[in-house]
Amino acid sequence: MNSSDRIDNVNAIDNKMAEIIREMIRHEDCLVNHRITWLSQLQGLMFAAIGFSWDKKDAHLLIYCFCIIGLLIAVSSVAVLTGGQIASYRTIAWWDQYKRKNYSGADIIGLQNYEENKETGKWERSGVDKDFLYIGKLISDKRRKWLVNRLYPWYFLPRLFIFAWISIAIFNFFRIDKQQEVNVNVNYPMKLQTVDANFSKK
Repeated sequence: MNSSDRIDNVNAIDNKMAEIIREMIRHEDCLVNHRITWLSQLQGLMFAAIGFSWDKKDAHLLIYCFCIIGLLIAVSSVAVLTGGQIASYRTIAWWDQYKRKNYSGADIIGLQNYEENKETGKWERSGVDKDFLYIGKLISDKRRKWLVNRLYPWYFLPRLFIFAWISIAIFNFFRIDKQQEVNVNVNYPMKLQTVDANFSKK
């Protein structure tokens, strides 16, 4: 076997490994997509149920039940979506760390989420390119990574739903107190009229 055949075999192995890594990342991305879709559909149904029962009499406990269920679904989604992204990050980091230094094929992903820390030698989440959203020159590199990584839908959406359900529960709590106060103000003059009428008869 001559040198050119060896090079061809090595390149074929590299391309095969790259395709396997791409397929692993594609699988995790599909799972994340399905989970975000399920999360959005379930949360939409829960919000629709809240809107339908909001003005119903004695529906306060039911609204709390909806809030608890929606909150638990969102918290569970944080766990599974984070786990899926960690799996993708580890796969990308493994490829970048162990691929051949003279690998000349196409990269496994267009936008890298990991980069090597020159000080520690470890692979860390990097976010996106500095020119992304034209924010590279506006904020520091550390803050850019923190901001952009939290704008991804898999990170942002479930936490937004958590905030929404907590806000609805708090608003429902104060709404109950306000309605009770209104009922007292309405019923108290009626009770006074009843007492005055009974006193007049006597």
